[in-house]
Amino acid sequence: MDTFDPQKVTLVIAGNIISGFGEGSMLTLARDEETWITTVGTDGRVARSRNANKKGVLNFNLLATSPSNDVCSALHNADEATGIPPGAFQLIDQLGRTVCSGDETFFSKPADVEFDKQVTNRQWSLVIPKLEMVVGGSL
Repeated sequence: MDTFDPQKVTLVIAGNIISGFGEGSMLTLARDEETWITTVGTDGRVARSRNANKKGVLNFNLLATSPSNDVCSALHNADEATGIPPGAFQLIDQLGRTVCSGDETFFSKPADVEFDKQVTNRQWSLVIPKLEMVVGGSL
């Protein structure tokens, strides 16, 4: 039997383990563009070109009460002040074979802030200029 446990998905940004994910979709990770660009000639012949762009974006939701918001804010603010991006990231499914990483990252902007009568989410967007992905199944 296959098993998934969201508590066994580890997100590490610049050496910090991110925790306190919000309700709903925990995170999404995708490259911006296709790996191969195809061209079809007038006679139907198909050619492909390798796309060198491996840039991707990780969107993740934290509860407004999560201390990881402080970590993300500090990383973003330090980058904004110094121009030195936070560093590497890793996403690992400990009960599966999915492993994603990037040596360089930066937050595109601070999370938007919303207050309500219930705890809300803060959505962060981490840009990964060279996103490496192994998308696997369950162990």
